Amino acid sequence: ISVLLVWLSPWKPRLRFDAAAWRALLRKSKPVIGMRLLDIVNLRLDALLIGARLGATALGLYSTGQRIYQIVLEVLFSAVNQVSLPIFSRFSNQPGRSADILLRLVSCTSLLTFPAFALMSATAIDMTTVVFGEKWRASGPVLSVFAIGGILFSVSYFNAPLLMASGRAKQVFWLGVLNAVGNIIGFLIAVPFGAVAVAAAFVIRGFLVYPVNLFMLREACGIPIPRYARALWPAAASSGLAAFAAWTCGSELAHWPSVARLLCALGVGVAVYALSIVSLFRTEAYSAVTEVLGMVKAARAPGLSKNLETRE
Repeated sequence: ISVLLVWLSPWKPRLRFDAAAWRALLRKSKPVIGMRLLDIVNLRLDALLIGARLGATALGLYSTGQRIYQIVLEVLFSAVNQVSLPIFSRFSNQPGRSADILLRLVSCTSLLTFPAFALMSATAIDMTTVVFGEKWRASGPVLSVFAIGGILFSVSYFNAPLLMASGRAKQVFWLGVLNAVGNIIGFLIAVPFGAVAVAAAFVIRGFLVYPVNLFMLREACGIPIPRYARALWPAAASSGLAAFAAWTCGSELAHWPSVARLLCALGVGVAVYALSIVSLFRTEAYSAVTEVLGMVKAARAPGLSKNLETRE
C-alpha cells in the first residue's frame, strides 16, 4: 500500500534542502525542543541521583512507588491530551473563551483525578503490597507522596496546551527551566535523607512553582484566580473527606490481610466521596461534567469551532 501511495502521489521527495524553510521551522520549534530536553532532566534526574547516592535498593523502592503514579497519570490523561490542545487552539484569539473552557476542564477533571490520587495516597502502602508483593511494601510512602503531587499535577496538565495555543511557547519553555532548576536544587538537598525525601522535594517544587503557572494563565487568558479555586473546591473538599475516611478504615483494620484492608478502605473512601458530591456539590458536579462532555463531543465532530461557539 505504501508503494502504491508513493507511486500515485503527484509529489515526490527530492534531494533538495530549503535553508530558509529550515530556519523558520527551527525558530518556531526551538522552545518545543528545549521543553522536551528539560522533560528528560525532570523525569530522570531523581533516579540518577538516588542510584548514585543511595544504591540500587533505594532506587528500586523509589521506582516502584513512582511507577504506579505514572501509570495512573497516563491512563487518566491519554484521552484528555488528544482534545485539549485542539480546543484551546480554536479560541487562541479569544482569551475569555479559553479561560472559560479551562475552568470547565479543570472542574470536571478534578472530580475524577482528585479522589483517585487522594485515595491512592491514603492506601499507598497496601496498594504497593498488593500490586508488587510484600517485599516492595517500603515503596508505599514514596507512592503516597507522589499521589499528593498528582492532585496538583492532574489539573496543571491543561496549562501548557493553553499557553502553547496562545502563542506563548517561550513562556512554557522558561517555566520548564524553572521546574528543572527547582528539581535539581530540591533533589540535591533531599537525596541524603532517602527516597521519600526526594519524592517530597519533587512534589513541594510543584506546589511552589504553581503560582507562576497561575500568573501565566492570567496573563494569557485573564482567568480569575478566585474563580479557578472555586472550580476545584468541590472535588478538593470531597476528596479530603474520602482520603480521611479511607485512612481511618485502613488503620482500624490493621490486623486484616492487605488485600481485604485495601478493598475495604477504597470502598469506604469511594462511598464517602460519592455521598459528599451528591449531597453537597451535586449541581456544580453535574454542570461541569455535562459541559465538558459536550466539548469533547464537539471536538471530535466536524466544525469544532462552530459547535463550541454554539455551546457558548
